This record gives sequence, C-alpha cells and structure tokens, in this order.
Amino acid sequence: MGTDQPDEQFIFDILETGGKPFDWGIRDVLEDADVAKLMFDCPRIVDAVQFHHGINVACAQDVQLLEIRTREDTKEEHLDRLCSGVQPGVVYKGAKEYKHVFKRLLLTECIDQLHLYDGLLKKMEMRTEAKKDPMFWFERPLRPDKLQYAKGEILDVFAVRKALAKRLKRSKYSTAELIKDTQKLISHFVEVAQQTKIEEQ
Repeated sequence: MGTDQPDEQFIFDILETGGKPFDWGIRDVLEDADVAKLMFDCPRIVDAVQFHHGINVACAQDVQLLEIRTREDTKEEHLDRLCSGVQPGVVYKGAKEYKHVFKRLLLTECIDQLHLYDGLLKKMEMRTEAKKDPMFWFERPLRPDKLQYAKGEILDVFAVRKALAKRLKRSKYSTAELIKDTQKLISHFVEVAQQTKIEEQ
C-alpha cells in the first residue's frame, strides 16, 4: 500500500508477519470512510481482506470501473450491468448473460492505452514469469525486481487515476458515484461467490 508519492510505498510481507500489519494501523485506514482507497479490480481484494481479517474496507474507488465508466461510448442504460462483473458472451454461474457489457481492461492494458510509461514490457515479462511459476511470490528473500514490481503496481493505479481525470471531468460522472458503484460491484461479487459456494456443497 502507499500514496502517489514514489517514496511513500510500503510493502508488508504477510507470509512472515501474518495479519500483524493490520493491527499496526492499516485496519484503521482501510475502515476509515474519510480516507479514499484507490484500487484496481478490487472486489476480490476487499472480499479476501474481509474474510481473512474481518476488515470492512470503506470508501473504495475501483479505478478499473472508472476507466469503463468514463469512456465516451459507455451508455447510461448499461451502467447497472457494468457493476455486475459480467463479460459479454459469457454465462456466469448464478448470473444472466448480458450483451453490450464493456470489456474490463487489465491494469497493463490501461497503461498501454493511456500511454503512461515505457516500462510496460518489463511489467508484462514479470507477469508472464509469475503465471508460469506458482511459487513466484513465495521465494524469500524477495528479489529487488519483485519489490520494485510491487511498488510499481501501486504507483500505476495512481497514474491511471490521474490520466483519467480529464475524462472524468468531461463526463457527468462523479467520485461519489464511483464510490457507490464500487460498493455495488463488491456486493455483487460477494453475493455470486457465496451462491457458488452453496451450489458446490
């Protein structure tokens, strides 16, 4: 976690510390409704933090959702569907098939489309390596390039949010609506996850 300042990134090794960092003040920050939390594709993160550590994240802003919502071709009638997590042409368990639902971009795709920096190739190489090696993040000590990658993930979310500021200003959308829609997205994810668990029992 961190801020938009390059020297204000903090990495906590949960494998070594367990849930202790949450008791060092992180819980208070995450649950503070007056502190905005920028996240990217946040439902799984928020659900995991709540399930494993009993933390209810407040005032989350999903930058991935913001990117979709501020596209010029996003239609008003599709907004509820944008918060459903459903992709076009795909039938999800417990969910209807929706058409005209916009594709959710990965963080790397947002970076590429917004032309944010020239370090995208290295990031893609790291992600490919992580997918091939299931123990990628279990190696200790963490390599310097892995630590830099983790730091970059935080800064990239802030960079994308900043790059979307002009689109947000042109649209009729607001930060308050983003917070509300992010909560809808999280609630839908949790509901579908719970339903899936019940069906699998």
